[in-house]
Amino acid sequence: LREGFVRLVAGIVTARVPDVPAAEAELVGATCLRTGIAFYVDFLRAPVEQRPLILQDLQYLLAAYFNSRYPVSSDQRWSDPSHPIRPARPRTDSTWSSSLSVVQPAMLPPA
Repeated sequence: LREGFVRLVAGIVTARVPDVPAAEAELVGATCLRTGIAFYVDFLRAPVEQRPLILQDLQYLLAAYFNSRYPVSSDQRWSDPSHPIRPARPRTDSTWSSSLSVVQPAMLPPA
């Protein structure tokens, strides 16, 4: 199960980030898995009404991780050497963040 999840995420990274080494894509997959497991433990211990918020935070965290590590080539971080978080390499598309014109919560609470 672990290797399947790591391969899944590595495949997504490989599809969106040109020339990413396989070892880097696997590292990103393993990082996402470890993060998800940590959140899952909290999810299981949390009251039922808080669980959607924990899942929402996991989505925000993973999106921020991908966008920080692999920003689009036009992102200002490439030309700003003083930026505290250095990106790894540019991705080929903008589907992870900038294609949305309106930012909304990942999960809306039940009505």
